[in-house]
Amino acid sequence: MGVQNGRGLIGRIDKRAALLAAATIAIQCATYWLAQFIIKTAGFALHSPETWLDAHIPFLPVFLVPYVVCFAHWAITFYIVYKTKDGFARLFTAAVIGYVIAFAIFVIWPTTITRPAEQATGVWGFIYGIICAADAPLNLFPSVHCFVSFLCMISTVKNSAIPRWYAWLSAVMFALVCMATVFVKQHFIIDVVGGTALGALCWAAAAKGKPRECAAHAYDRLNRLNLHK
Repeated sequence: MGVQNGRGLIGRIDKRAALLAAATIAIQCATYWLAQFIIKTAGFALHSPETWLDAHIPFLPVFLVPYVVCFAHWAITFYIVYKTKDGFARLFTAAVIGYVIAFAIFVIWPTTITRPAEQATGVWGFIYGIICAADAPLNLFPSVHCFVSFLCMISTVKNSAIPRWYAWLSAVMFALVCMATVFVKQHFIIDVVGGTALGALCWAAAAKGKPRECAAHAYDRLNRLNLHK
């Protein structure tokens, strides 16, 4: 069972969709980490777009849950949307365009944030420690968390082949992620706005055009490998 008949999200493993989902995440990681490497190596001056409101937002460890769980949600959403050519062509195109734009912004206008001095303890402290160790306080604007979560939401809400409950779940995840980015002190409000706006812009840009056609063509070419079986 697959997405097409609405009886299940996963069903029989579609190797083509899984491969393309993995490739999308790999591109995201590559552009994100490359930007950080360039910023650190070049010693660029860092900017902090913190507002008065940002300074008064509390650090709430419970929001580490959606901040981390969203990675699994992204992977699952890419996979189920990529089971169809149209779904893949638009979502992949929008994602790649956004990754490239975000990379350029990261390098041109490097941003940073001061993490809270009083960190969480216990399990929350362990999770927060992993996040801090794995991700430097850079690449804030636009928020990639919000950008990808927006694309996951819009690509499921606009896809009638995907069960409505999953589309609603994606919408809830988007809202939680937007809140989580500021409540775990990884982003500022402007980063949330920027990530969301970038997602909307890229989704609209991927509605038609050569990049989407190329993505659809690449999807068809993978048929020769029978990866979907």
